[in-house]
Amino acid sequence: MVEVENKAAVEVDLFAPPSSFDFGAATTQGFNLPGGKGYLIRVAGFTALFVTLIYVLLGGPVISAYIELFKNMFEMEFNLDGADHDPAVMLAAMGPIFKAMGLIVLISLFQMFVMASAESAIYRNLFYSEDKGVMPLRMGTDEWRVLGTRIVVGLILGGAYLGLYFVGAIIALLLIGLASVLGSGVAAALGGIVIFFLIVAAIAAFIWGAVRLAPASAYSSRNKEFNPFASWHAMKGRVWPAIGGFLILYLVGYFIISFVLGLVFMVLFFSSGILKVLTQIDVDSSDMPDFTPVWDHMTSAGFMIPLVLAIFFSMFLTTLWYGTIWSMWGYFAKTDQTVQD
Repeated sequence: MVEVENKAAVEVDLFAPPSSFDFGAATTQGFNLPGGKGYLIRVAGFTALFVTLIYVLLGGPVISAYIELFKNMFEMEFNLDGADHDPAVMLAAMGPIFKAMGLIVLISLFQMFVMASAESAIYRNLFYSEDKGVMPLRMGTDEWRVLGTRIVVGLILGGAYLGLYFVGAIIALLLIGLASVLGSGVAAALGGIVIFFLIVAAIAAFIWGAVRLAPASAYSSRNKEFNPFASWHAMKGRVWPAIGGFLILYLVGYFIISFVLGLVFMVLFFSSGILKVLTQIDVDSSDMPDFTPVWDHMTSAGFMIPLVLAIFFSMFLTTLWYGTIWSMWGYFAKTDQTVQD
């Protein structure tokens, strides 16, 4: 009996709210997890490794399909001689991409699973101090719960966005039609002002709803139950700090990643030798240009190895970025006044 009471006390303490909301702690939670400052790096490293392996194992046929598509389209355009495009010929030229669509969907699904595992690993460590060794990723009940919550919340927000879009479009058309019937410039100007404010209000409503649902996967992990609306009531009154924290993490992460990855892939492009190969192709001849040297170079080890390393690095940075945002949602769930039963 004493052991059970002590366990319950520990669980309550895990979710004990601080005396006041700490904005700095929320935005830096990712680098202050119970697993240590290196925990997020470990999560990002293994996530990048698994996603890169997926791209390496399944991405080859997709790249080959795009290369074949490019060749088919170029040959079709070269042989047209001013004639109109034959739909049957165009459909046949697009064939390689249709064959690769299944692989593209499969890659996306695998990447979703890995990302859900990474997000769940952060929540398990944040709420329960769980750290089972060097490799923090796994695929169990918690991970499926997080993945399902993300999918449902995404569908809810997507439906809400489309609903607001169509309602706004109908209202705008009605106002424009009314102004046209009245034939008044003042009515048209007022209609334009109303439409503008309706757009602003719709965007504000969407952001407000999205922020209240954003920590839902964190709550699902904390409470160990599937509930896409778990954060709705809990985030009431904390929307503005959440928006501020998200904007800081999103904008800082976006600009850092855009700059670093832009630099990395620019260096990769100019150091790969592909530019020299491209400049050697004779496009002024009346004969069909030979792109074989380009395909051979792009499939060589000297080009593929740096490309794989660049993909790994981009996924590592992206997961670090996402991890800081996930950790902030976890902070909101951990410091929620509503204690888990």
